[in-house]
Amino acid sequence: MFPYLDLSPLSDAEDATWRSKTGFYSEHDDAVKMRAMKLRETLRKDGSILRKVLEAKRGFGHAWCFYEGFNKRQQH
Repeated sequence: MFPYLDLSPLSDAEDATWRSKTGFYSEHDDAVKMRAMKLRETLRKDGSILRKVLEAKRGFGHAWCFYEGFNKRQQH
C-alpha cells in the first residue's frame, strides 16, 4: 500500500537530462524533481486513502463489515 523508493534505472529522457547537467546533484535537476513530485503525489494519495479507511473502520464499523463481506463474496 505504501510507496517504495524508485531505484530503477533512469529512463532515456531522465538519463539525457541527467547527463546534460554538470554531473552532481542540483535541486534544479529535472529528473530528480520529477521523481520527487511523483513520490509526493503518491504519498498524498495513499495517505488520504489510508485515512479514509481508518475513519471508516473507526466511525462506521457496520459499514466496514458490510464492505468486507461484499469483498469476500466477490472473490469467490
